[in-house]
Amino acid sequence: MIRTYLCEGDKAGAAVIIEGLDTSTYQDDITGRHLRMATANMRTYCSACKKVGFVCLVGLRLSDIAENGQESALSGDINICDCKPAPVFFAQRNMTMFINSEEASVTRRAIAGAAAGSVVASPLLNFAKSSVREQSFEW
Repeated sequence: MIRTYLCEGDKAGAAVIIEGLDTSTYQDDITGRHLRMATANMRTYCSACKKVGFVCLVGLRLSDIAENGQESALSGDINICDCKPAPVFFAQRNMTMFINSEEASVTRRAIAGAAAGSVVASPLLNFAKSSVREQSFEW
């Protein structure tokens, strides 16, 4: 599985990431512009529902904690706003995270083990995890 890192300006339908890390950037291959990398809980704006929202992590990922203490945002993560279903972020660039089938398998066993009350080490985090800071919202 290959997932692309998200940056400020990336879109999920009508939602756009409006915040990024000041010290972590990606140089765009086409424009040469430096794009600020995005993480969980970074602010977004959705022009469809006219709300400020935030990036919510979903799916398998390798642990990748940024300097703000949050996991890096990846293609496939969702925008939390008033839109239903939640818009899904998509980006194409050369900066990607590759998750092999063995890592994914270990993580799935860890999730199943945690549900049964046991602990299994896993190199991956955030299987269908919602990382919500102090915002409140209704589904």
